[in-house]
Amino acid sequence: MDRHFGNYILHERIGIGGMGEVFRATKHGPDGFKVQVALKVILPHLAREESFRRRFSREARMAASLKHPNIVHVNGFDIIDETPFIEMEYVSGVDLRRLLRPSAPGEKLSLQESVIILYAVARGLEHAHRHEIRDGVKGGIIHCDLNPHNILVSTLGEVKVTDFGIARAVHDDSAASATVRGKLAYMSPEQMEGRELDRRTDFFSFGIIAYQLLSGKHPFDRGSEGATIAAIGKAEHRPLPEAAPGLPPRLYDLVEQLLDLDPGHRPHSAAAVMKILEPLTVPSAAASLAGRIRTMVSETAGPEGSLTAPTRPRIMKSRLRLSLAMGAAAIILVVGMLFLPIPTGPRLAVAPEVMPGEAKPAASGPEPASFEHPVTIVSRPPGARILADGILIGKSPVVIRTGSGGSERSFEANLYGYRDESFQVPAEGVDRLVVTLAPLPTGIVRISARPWARVSFRGESKGETPVFIEDVPVGQHTFLLSYDPLGVEKKVVREVTEGMNTVSVDMREGQ
Repeated sequence: MDRHFGNYILHERIGIGGMGEVFRATKHGPDGFKVQVALKVILPHLAREESFRRRFSREARMAASLKHPNIVHVNGFDIIDETPFIEMEYVSGVDLRRLLRPSAPGEKLSLQESVIILYAVARGLEHAHRHEIRDGVKGGIIHCDLNPHNILVSTLGEVKVTDFGIARAVHDDSAASATVRGKLAYMSPEQMEGRELDRRTDFFSFGIIAYQLLSGKHPFDRGSEGATIAAIGKAEHRPLPEAAPGLPPRLYDLVEQLLDLDPGHRPHSAAAVMKILEPLTVPSAAASLAGRIRTMVSETAGPEGSLTAPTRPRIMKSRLRLSLAMGAAAIILVVGMLFLPIPTGPRLAVAPEVMPGEAKPAASGPEPASFEHPVTIVSRPPGARILADGILIGKSPVVIRTGSGGSERSFEANLYGYRDESFQVPAEGVDRLVVTLAPLPTGIVRISARPWARVSFRGESKGETPVFIEDVPVGQHTFLLSYDPLGVEKKVVREVTEGMNTVSVDMREGQ
């Protein structure tokens, strides 16, 4: 269901991240004026933090100053009902992640299509890297988070770099603070180590993307987070000629330069990268790419051809009461409502007891004898712990019983990585409730120890230090470190925030 937000109408959600949600929106103006835009709306818990709002405003202004055909344009920054948001150009198409994960034979990009994407990204980086931050002040902007999610390809064959949300001015003293906020699998070695950056960090990320486009494989993927991080830290990868034989030699040379461990051996500018790629570009590849994207959008998107339609939240309208007498018509309505954007109010939904083709969940947990009518509680994602008055009933799906004439009962659902949700179950007229949990923002935890230590987190071994643990939900967490030579075990409790969190422990202390 569409909803109003100032002079905007928010339609489906097309993306979500640690900072906010992105919606396709229609902006309305005087005399019937309206235009389709994308709105990045900041998550409520961050909107309340004044320091974050100032930083977000500063970075929005920096991104808005970038005007180039290969960069998603930021129209402006504003606040409505104490909620900061960015208005951006809306791009109808898909992100590069989708192109790198073909779902059917024959979807793999051609060499010409891959080259034209890389050339366009290089053009966008060249503009950002040489951009004047203020009048007469040169230095440029580094992206700091270049990855396939932040490269969009439109139905017209346009390629645009987006989300300069953690970008920093090259000359800014705080540039190093941005190094810990990118996507780990696409960071440069110097970025993971927290060193001060220049534009060459973007070239390393660009090199990973180039390798992936040309070979279909991530150069540093080792099957586990720790091993992948170690490979990036040493820039160890299979040579591209082995992973993708038969390519032009200049591409092999370029990718090897981009992925060099020493930033000084990487290309000195995006213009130098463009010079290598330009002779390999084929004009017809843009038309071929556009046709591919139109086909993909028509197969996966709704009537509006949204950018990332498959990521729409499957969240039903709050407390929608359906009568079983409505039969099949009611079922169709509920299925349709699964794909509506998040409405204002509690994230709670009601549906008939059993959907077509869906087995009725078995009851679990205690069921008070004084209640008669069964109500199935289902969580999205499944497996959430359902509590009544702080007492665990079971994991969803779970069945409780209510009785006619009684009052609503209060419950809570919680699941690791998601916000706790409180909800109520009406005493009658409801057979099934769907509670949708919102994901928490996450951070990265880097753990080091002297001399060394084995690290466990949530009962799972993470290997020996140094250890990176990615996608840790914000909040307090406990990490167990053990040093076998001395038989020492230490529990480290840390409040994890967004970005990089560093834990350093001396296992010999207290011995």
